[in-house]
Amino acid sequence: MASSTIFPYSSTHYNTLPEFFTAKETFKAKDASKTIDTTLASLFLRHKVHENLGIQMLHTHFAIGDDERLVSIGAVAVPIELDIIVGSAIKPLVYRFVDSGVAVCEWTQGNDANEVDLSSPQYAAFMAELRTALDEAGLIDVLGIFVRQPGDGEMKGVEFTAGRANITLHKDEPTDGGKSVEASWVFMGKTIEPGDATTCTMSACNSWCQEFVGNHSSRHKEKGGRYALGRETQGASFKDPNPPVELPSPTELAALTELAAAAPTELAASVDIDTPVMSACNSWCQEFVGNHSSRHKEKGGRYALEAETQGFSANFMNAPVPVEAPIEPVTRVMSVCNSWCQEFVGNHSSRHKEKGG
Repeated sequence: MASSTIFPYSSTHYNTLPEFFTAKETFKAKDASKTIDTTLASLFLRHKVHENLGIQMLHTHFAIGDDERLVSIGAVAVPIELDIIVGSAIKPLVYRFVDSGVAVCEWTQGNDANEVDLSSPQYAAFMAELRTALDEAGLIDVLGIFVRQPGDGEMKGVEFTAGRANITLHKDEPTDGGKSVEASWVFMGKTIEPGDATTCTMSACNSWCQEFVGNHSSRHKEKGGRYALGRETQGASFKDPNPPVELPSPTELAALTELAAAAPTELAASVDIDTPVMSACNSWCQEFVGNHSSRHKEKGGRYALEAETQGFSANFMNAPVPVEAPIEPVTRVMSVCNSWCQEFVGNHSSRHKEKGG
């Protein structure tokens, strides 16, 4: 039996996967759970690959650039440029079937990360049968393979998305009131009758994926595009993560600061405006979600947003989110920007190290 061909990596193999919403609807329409619990469970155990491999519902939450790949580092998966090596070697994690072989969609990193060579002869028969089974069930573009890692199947987990980061959290009740969807499965054999090791039942232990995390659901706006982040992310590809920011002149700045001083204390950013301060704030937050390594670019002190966020607009007052008056002698617009950004990063506050602010 011929071995499976592993195609050279291309971001196209990831970007052409269905978006999460489409994937879960197709999964339900084709009754994929039944195929997983019967045909695939039996196939994995019969070929004795269940300790090394699992099944993944193929989907994306955002697009990646041509020079990027999605890499899991611990519990977080983020796009990383191809020429960047994070600590230890980066290894294939999720595969999908393509016309005449298989292609890597996602990667993992770590000294203890497992690696499986699906092109080796020992997997040839399994891969051929798996392709046939998925083809017959109409699931060849719905389900893929993932390489099991230490701890898989031991605890339930839910994958959330924040900007361009997928975050997996352990959770006792991953169904979360119906908001979460089964996304990956590992298989195990359980003895039905004591002493009868050959009489087993197949069990699929799954992890879950949830569309959004916390307050970020409003930012993704799933209905109408690839979680169209629009003004907040300047497009899913992040080809220009640092668009130029037009700052006001000293004369304009003085007038705008005076206007800010006379404004009410309840201020927040309107989604529909494109002022210099929002442009700066958007740019700043894009860097955070684009790649977490450049999250604030300190530039010399207190993650100094002052240089980027001195602009202000009268339209900025059309905002529903209350913002506390600043304690330090900074403008109200800075208070608004800080509040907006603090909400955005949520639990990542430890990364910001605000140093008392």
